[in-house]
Amino acid sequence: QLARHEDVFLWDLRSLPADHVRRALARVLGDEGLLKLGFGFRKGDWPQLAPWAQTCNSLIDLDQLWSRLHPRESAKGLQALVSKALSTRLDKSEQCSDWERRPLSRSQLDYAALDAHCLLQVWDRWKVSEADRAAVICNLPSAVDSVQTSGSDEEGQLEFAVAEVAETWPLQGSRHLSGCVVDAGPSRGRLRLVQGGEVAIG
Repeated sequence: QLARHEDVFLWDLRSLPADHVRRALARVLGDEGLLKLGFGFRKGDWPQLAPWAQTCNSLIDLDQLWSRLHPRESAKGLQALVSKALSTRLDKSEQCSDWERRPLSRSQLDYAALDAHCLLQVWDRWKVSEADRAAVICNLPSAVDSVQTSGSDEEGQLEFAVAEVAETWPLQGSRHLSGCVVDAGPSRGRLRLVQGGEVAIG
């Protein structure tokens, strides 16, 4: 889901040509002059989108902004955030519906559109200061930087590195994948990876 104030775009990544998706997402997510808003984007959305885009620049996760603005008041989930910020209830009844079925129902499309557009409404309501904006805005690197290849297609070489796992989280919608942040040392820094199994901190 990609939302502007005037409209919302819903992309079905399974039905679009992969090269078109990569070019479009790279253009949108990589644009440093275009502010991107998310909720739990770093842990929930980015591990799934990272294979399609090299970077995500100028991102503000509204859950982290809420924590900065209201350090003593928690907002667990987007529905709670919308309730606190807009004094209205965000209908999440379609969240657990069958999203693998095609075509999606009208109620699913409405849910997906509102789920994205409500972030703009929250942002407009808060009137965020430049100081608070600067404190939470960030750029995300691609999770696929962990493995590099060289040589020909027939004689590719892999580069392996030992790193310490600093953070882990389950990937929504997957029973076998998990995301993690690893510290690969001074030369490579902290990397975000997607792993095919459970990962322990340490």
